[in-house]
Amino acid sequence: MSTTKVKAGQLWGKNKDDLKKQLVDLKTELAQLRTQKVAGGANSKLTKIHDLRKSIARVLTVINATQRSQLRILYKNKKYLPLDLRPKKTRAMRRRLTKHEATLVSEKQKKRQMHFPQRKYAVKMQHDLQYYLLKDGHQLTTLMRSVEQHKSPHLLIEYQYREAQAVLAFRGVYMR
Repeated sequence: MSTTKVKAGQLWGKNKDDLKKQLVDLKTELAQLRTQKVAGGANSKLTKIHDLRKSIARVLTVINATQRSQLRILYKNKKYLPLDLRPKKTRAMRRRLTKHEATLVSEKQKKRQMHFPQRKYAVKMQHDLQYYLLKDGHQLTTLMRSVEQHKSPHLLIEYQYREAQAVLAFRGVYMR
């Protein structure tokens, strides 16, 4: 019987049969210590029981880890993996589209993008000569804020602002 703790580093080099044999030995020793404890043994038995339980856990951990690594090698190039070998993640993450599936574009969508590309509108401010590219009204609020900051909206700016706003409203895009 061994009363010393089992080191995990010593276990990794052993084969499966040796690990099983050691596990059986540890379990029988644990059973004997428990019967001695019930019969009225010393308190030192409690620490030995604790150490034995942890040693059994280490042996089982090594056995399970080697078994899983062997299974990973076996299923390496297969189409499907067993559920316990797949990455856990979350349910939503497992069900979302893969990167390849997300980038796929249908023929109809390709034609639509080719024939009706994204429109771009440029609006010029007279006093700063700053240009804003409006992609469906995204920068429209920026232009409006800059006009409000200067407190002197020129007629040209106001005209171009309203023209861009009208075009975007026609396309179904509204200011944010």
